[in-house]
Amino acid sequence: MKTNSKFIGIDVSKKTLDICILSDRKEFFKIDNTPQSIEEFFTGNLSKKTTHYVCIENTGKYGWALMKLMPEFNCLFYVVN
Repeated sequence: MKTNSKFIGIDVSKKTLDICILSDRKEFFKIDNTPQSIEEFFTGNLSKKTTHYVCIENTGKYGWALMKLMPEFNCLFYVVN
C-alpha cells in the first residue's frame, strides 16, 4: 500500500539506536547514539513530501541527544513508556 506517511520506531540504548521505518515497505537501521549519527540519519532519511511520525521509548538520559535534536526535523515526535 502506497502512503505519504512514515512511522519510525526507535529502541533507545546507551550506545545505539535501533530504528525501524514503516511505510509502503520496512527498513531497519542501527546507528550510534550520538548527536552526529542522529543528525546524519534523519537528514538523509526524512523527506519534505512525507509526514513522519517518530516514537521512542522513555529511557531517561539515553534519549536526551535524540530528543534535543528532534525539533530540527519536520516530524511528529512522541516519547512513550
